[in-house]
Amino acid sequence: TCDVDTQQASTQKPTRTATFKLSNAETASLSPRMFAANAPQTTTHKILHTNDIHGRLAEEKGRVIGMAKLKTVKEQEKPDLMLDAGDAFQGLPLSNQSKGEEMAKAMNAVGYDAMAVGNHEFDFGYDQLKKLEGMLDFPMLSTNVYKDGKRAFKPS
Repeated sequence: TCDVDTQQASTQKPTRTATFKLSNAETASLSPRMFAANAPQTTTHKILHTNDIHGRLAEEKGRVIGMAKLKTVKEQEKPDLMLDAGDAFQGLPLSNQSKGEEMAKAMNAVGYDAMAVGNHEFDFGYDQLKKLEGMLDFPMLSTNVYKDGKRAFKPS
């Protein structure tokens, strides 16, 4: 439709405005075409994660794949992210004897991108945990661990 503004003074030219009215059916038929051009393209991201490893460095047939096999899986799957949800450093004799240091080396070799700080990460004490953090080639993440009023680890 085209409307003319008749409220203007007689000395001015009338103003024309175009108004388009569409029925619900017309709007529905346009929507997919209108939004398809602006829709973001779908992308797929592959995330490989572990949790509660508890120092399991070696494979146990049928139970645990071990860190060497995990590295092979990572190489085959080529994930966009490799994450651990925590409780990695303690649990079995070798990792306990080294206070998590052997596990930190193994996790570096696998190629993790980040890990969360689990409750068992504190089993060897705060100072040892900070030492392990320094050994890692990737960040340890936590939003709720504070030391002297400051965040102890990166929040993200």
